[in-house]
Amino acid sequence: MVGSGGRRTPHYQTPTRSSRGKSPSSGRRGISARPQSYTISSPTEDTNTSSSSRRPRRVSPYDNTFIDHILQPRRIKIELGKSAKAYIHFGVPELQGNRYKHYTQDRGAVDSSVWLETDDTAFVHAVTREYIIMEDTGLNEAEFASYAKETLLKRDPRASQMTQVRRWQTERMLELTAKPGRLTWLAPPLVSEDFTNLEPTITNYAFDLRPDCAYWLSLQAFDAAYMIHVQEWTFVAKRRVTCSYLTIEFKKDDSDEDSAINQVAAASALALYNRFLLRKASLKASGKAWTFKRTKALKHYGLTFTGAMYCIWCISTTPTEDFEWGGCRMDRVHLGSCTLAASVCDLADWLNEIHCWGLTVHGPKCEKDLKTCIGEQSSGHRVSDIPADSEESSATSAISCGK
Repeated sequence: MVGSGGRRTPHYQTPTRSSRGKSPSSGRRGISARPQSYTISSPTEDTNTSSSSRRPRRVSPYDNTFIDHILQPRRIKIELGKSAKAYIHFGVPELQGNRYKHYTQDRGAVDSSVWLETDDTAFVHAVTREYIIMEDTGLNEAEFASYAKETLLKRDPRASQMTQVRRWQTERMLELTAKPGRLTWLAPPLVSEDFTNLEPTITNYAFDLRPDCAYWLSLQAFDAAYMIHVQEWTFVAKRRVTCSYLTIEFKKDDSDEDSAINQVAAASALALYNRFLLRKASLKASGKAWTFKRTKALKHYGLTFTGAMYCIWCISTTPTEDFEWGGCRMDRVHLGSCTLAASVCDLADWLNEIHCWGLTVHGPKCEKDLKTCIGEQSSGHRVSDIPADSEESSATSAISCGK
């Protein structure tokens, strides 16, 4: 079906005979003009299945009820804020000069392949040119995702021996299956005041999301003597990564933008809730009391791509007055287009700062909480500090990356 302007309407926006009497979907909207409260279009349901054999359809981020049925009962809120520069968000001086030197020498982060150097005008021009061509050609989602992962979302080589060299390092994982169900990886709970009448498809939502791309911390940062015990306190995937800090989702264009936002919101809330539980266990083990200062670093970041357009999101906890989980909010902190040179530079700055935060703030704080839990008096485990060339320097740079 072809909609207005000659754009093809996705199959899930085409009304069936049984749905024509229902209220219309929100339709296609531009990213910057979206109101604060919005809906998305839902896939059509099979109306030929007999009522006796029909099973409840699994709720999907594509559904126009996903916010009302999945996010809101768990108080996962989406806020469309104004764009800001990365250095303002993280409270650091505006970067001048070579990016690579800045992060590895001045900020105490590791030598890594993830750093992007936007002083290279040839690089910026190549990125904008490619995105313009991909949009003009109408290439599919896989092409956009492939190019972004090749040029912007880089990864470090994986270590074959995790215990040989201790260092803070990221690991990029693609479409990782990480379905909740174990004690160290739990789905965000319902926190709505009234959820007694909710259907099982809502209350038992599986959070089996498999985001397109995510950045995690490598277990290389942890001492071999207690690395095996990390999984007793927080989720470890593939025996090599833990404590994710950035989730990315791709869509071909803005007709699927809402589903990308929903996917990132749910996946980020899952990661953040379990980070919250780790902090809670650490404070219990140490006998320390909750303060709002101790929740400030409990964050996660998200990135949604719809063709050449991108949005960066910051997900933070909203604890209750007695410091129980009260949900979270996902704030849009920047938007841009990779068809524009200035936006490519902004995106590179944001990715660099998020990785710096992940390696010098998020990582050391996760390690501190884990060492507190593992080394509690009843366990008998002794935990050592990470070598001075990584943790001490990252602790110093934590101030500049924003706690």
